Amino acid sequence: MSLLEDYREEVKGQPTLGYLLWWTIRDVSIEESKLNDLYVKTGLADYMPKHVSNRKSFWRALKKFGKTHPDLLIRKIGENDQKIVYGIVAEDQNFTKEDLEYQIECKIVFWKETGSIAFSDDKHPAVQEMQLQYEKYCTHFIADDLRKAILSSIESLSSLDVRKQGGIYFVPVEFYETVAKFDELVSNLSSSAVMYTNPIPDLPRVRKKMFRAFMEQAEVELKEAAEELEKLRNDKGVRSSTIEARINRFKEFRDKATLYADLFKGKVEKIEERISSLEKVAQEVLLSLSEVA
Repeated sequence: MSLLEDYREEVKGQPTLGYLLWWTIRDVSIEESKLNDLYVKTGLADYMPKHVSNRKSFWRALKKFGKTHPDLLIRKIGENDQKIVYGIVAEDQNFTKEDLEYQIECKIVFWKETGSIAFSDDKHPAVQEMQLQYEKYCTHFIADDLRKAILSSIESLSSLDVRKQGGIYFVPVEFYETVAKFDELVSNLSSSAVMYTNPIPDLPRVRKKMFRAFMEQAEVELKEAAEELEKLRNDKGVRSSTIEARINRFKEFRDKATLYADLFKGKVEKIEERISSLEKVAQEVLLSLSEVA
């Protein structure tokens, strides 16, 4: 029996505070329509990630081509409001002249408005390969997309990052059903994808440690929020919608603090005071913007 199995056996039957989650998603490429069907099937349609942008798909196609053709260089030529231009460059090592010579074999143009790509030489060997790779990336989610989507979803469940380097998260027990759905979703992405869920028992020493972890994270997040708000207050071009978004974020953080105070039986008065202070500053900035307008 493993240590983890021993632990689960020890806490079996204990009331649960929540779950520790971590996941592994590697070497996955899934078509967007199939991923959407999977999200709907598991009851997670509202969490379906947004379509991967054409620009990101273009960049991925370039990167893939560069890896499969190490003898060629991919170099950015320029960019404006309408397009981005890259060159496929051949490098010639001239030992006689003790020099390196470069020749652009083909230019690749990405048109921002339409999301289409064009080539200066349609007969170049790269054309078909690049076109196929680009079309695939436009219609598929890869492992990196999925990892970020899962993380964003788990963070929306009032999660707590319990590891400084990231990668392990605590989710309160009230989100059990949603966690179970994500467990199912991840396991259906591929045979190698897996989400680990470890129950955390409701014990005094556990509550104390988890609450301390929450308070430490809260201190960091509130400090960052204060610094960001100070920058926004001094930004003459800041928009009202930006400040309103910060006010909504403070409300969400207060709700999270209340949730963890109840769950871990801790006191968060100081955290609530700091949130109120930040809200006051944000409201003052919002008022000043309305007066200017």
